[in-house]
Amino acid sequence: MRHAVHFIVVFCCALGLCAATSPAQAGPKEDCERGASLRVTLSDGDVIRLHVSDQLADVIIRGCSQVIRRDRKAGWAYLARGAMYYGKGEYQRAIADYSKSIEIDQSADTYYERASIYHSKGDFERAIADYSKVIRLAPDRWSPLSLRGDIYQAKGGP
Repeated sequence: MRHAVHFIVVFCCALGLCAATSPAQAGPKEDCERGASLRVTLSDGDVIRLHVSDQLADVIIRGCSQVIRRDRKAGWAYLARGAMYYGKGEYQRAIADYSKSIEIDQSADTYYERASIYHSKGDFERAIADYSKVIRLAPDRWSPLSLRGDIYQAKGGP
């Protein structure tokens, strides 16, 4: 699953469509600002965010949709499409894709991404549940533990 997301990052950067590349290659700054944010969680818990244009996000969404039509068990395609929806601010679609990916492959990365959406939307109970699953699946990551603690602190305890 991680390979598909890394492929997208490499693909975007190779085309010069990410804000992480030089601004001259990325095209108009406004395109990157309006575009989707591709968020990649690395195995050590670090997060990389790349901004892609809405146009490229739509291309990736269409490509992932084609893969899903051919193979409903392609969890990585749901994850990648969910990342594009998340970056575009289409949170319900992102949650649906992340949930489908989790049904296929219970990945700490996907739980983390879904928890991030729940957290940002103020759905703290669901965020806590997903962060807890990340902690069980990847106990070496500090970020979900810290974020879950922040929610508990804001709520006044578990």
